[in-house]
Amino acid sequence: MPSASAARRQKATAARGCNGSRRATARLWAAALQLALALPPARADPVADCNQDKDRERCIRGCTAYIESSRDPKGLANAYHNRAVARMQEGDVDRAIADYDKAVAVMPHYADVYYNRGIAYAMKGDISRAIIDYGKAIDNNPRDHDAYRNRGDAYRSRSDYARAIADYTRAIALKPNDASLYSKRGLAYAGRGDYAYALADATKAATLALIAPGEEPSRSRRARRTDP
Repeated sequence: MPSASAARRQKATAARGCNGSRRATARLWAAALQLALALPPARADPVADCNQDKDRERCIRGCTAYIESSRDPKGLANAYHNRAVARMQEGDVDRAIADYDKAVAVMPHYADVYYNRGIAYAMKGDISRAIIDYGKAIDNNPRDHDAYRNRGDAYRSRSDYARAIADYTRAIALKPNDASLYSKRGLAYAGRGDYAYALADATKAATLALIAPGEEPSRSRRARRTDP
């Protein structure tokens, strides 16, 4: 049944929808939410199709069939979310945003939907809306270091270095061994002329990269597969 899981997202770049690409890793924070068993056994394929992550078109068809057949709010939110991630992977960003809108209309506290919709807005160049959605993702999951990272990137793209540094610092507090976070914060420090801090962060990033390379998130999180 379409469900939320520990795998998640697409971030500032790709989407992890139904194509199996690993870092379109949709990292959903919700525990697997079972759908309401609204579909009879003969109709079980749409659920499996919506949950699988190998074939985007199959995912979209399965999620659509589930949406048309179910009235379960949690299952619908997850199906809209999975379909949105698949559509993002296909470059259909506007329809993905429409699906994210429907998902949060059903489940207003769905953190990964806000996260992924923020990525979608960033892909369209709407940085203001992306920042708002990353903030909503953080409101609903304060330990989401990726959302802080993406919002920091968005602020840095606008030369708002103070806010970018604040977000990277929060992300580092949550994930202290991520080299890429120090690198990004170093760039923000350099952007505002704090070269001593920039050098310190660059050095830290280089050291950590030799030990544990940081991940570059920005993939879309999706509702992961669960047992029917």
